[in-house]
Amino acid sequence: LLLDEVDTLGPDLQANLLRVIETGEFEPVGGAETQTCKARVIAATNWNLADAVERGAFRRDLYYRLHVLNFHLPPLRHRPEDIGPLVRGLVAKYGTKFGKKLFGVCPETLRALEAFPWPGNIRQLENVIQQAVLTSAGNELKMHHLAPLVHARGDLAAAPPP
Repeated sequence: LLLDEVDTLGPDLQANLLRVIETGEFEPVGGAETQTCKARVIAATNWNLADAVERGAFRRDLYYRLHVLNFHLPPLRHRPEDIGPLVRGLVAKYGTKFGKKLFGVCPETLRALEAFPWPGNIRQLENVIQQAVLTSAGNELKMHHLAPLVHARGDLAAAPPP
């Protein structure tokens, strides 16, 4: 079970989540009977939960239940080397979904995508690629297929290196 942005849960929901994690029991919304479940929990957040615990914004006991194995994934803007493989995978995914015969991404387009800061991280990249695939024609994703925001910013980075 993926709990994205777990830091946004209010105190009541934190208590309910703690109960489910500890006992595996819950009552469905609108239900009166207690149900049981077995699940592995992955909790994601953009914030430091330890700081939230110290501020009193996050339950200490829930934090310790969730903090078994910790991974830090830097923002996409700090991992430009990951953009190429992600883009190729997304082009293949959406090319198949939309019946497009895309076989690649032109180098200047890839450079522009790598230069963009991606404030929305992978979700934003995925949306941009989905839109580009939808508007594409031919067998290669090109600069003019990109959203204007990325295209305008990418013009600076798309020039071949000196």
